[in-house]
Amino acid sequence: MKMAARADRLEIALDNLNYEWSYVQLCKVIDYWYDGKSLYDAADLLKRNPDELLILIVDLAKRTILPHRRNGIGPNERICIFPSRMKAKKNGLRQLFDDSPVYIPFLDNNFIWYNSDILRFRALWNNGQSIIKMAKVFKREIEEVLFLVIDQGNKEMIRPRNGGLLGAEASENEKRQFRLIV
Repeated sequence: MKMAARADRLEIALDNLNYEWSYVQLCKVIDYWYDGKSLYDAADLLKRNPDELLILIVDLAKRTILPHRRNGIGPNERICIFPSRMKAKKNGLRQLFDDSPVYIPFLDNNFIWYNSDILRFRALWNNGQSIIKMAKVFKREIEEVLFLVIDQGNKEMIRPRNGGLLGAEASENEKRQFRLIV
């Protein structure tokens, strides 16, 4: 029995980014996060694309390496941390590298989307659907939908909307669930 091939065109979300991070860069990201630097200020200091840093921040937050900040990726107050705790946190980063000289966040995630799914995503986005519900619709991780949001926003295929990533009708449970991620 032959399997039918899907004739739909494939796209890779965020295929133009550099996902490789060195240990030194990760340590700087932690310092900048605790210093309260915004995403754009930290990206400028690191000489990296803000989207590259955003993906890393989501990854490190999901791994509970970076704590939640009141203003998220915007400028924040400095977070106090004991020097010994900071040293332990940075030493713990070494386990992310396994046998590689670089760390790549979300290496196991799927950045490939069928064109028909992208069109369906745009319709759901324009109808105010949360990325949490979209992840369920597409049977994907929330981060994979987040990456598609960034990609489609950069390509100006979607526009900012009321309620942001969660949409205007986000439930309190969705807001709590999403806060754990970012």
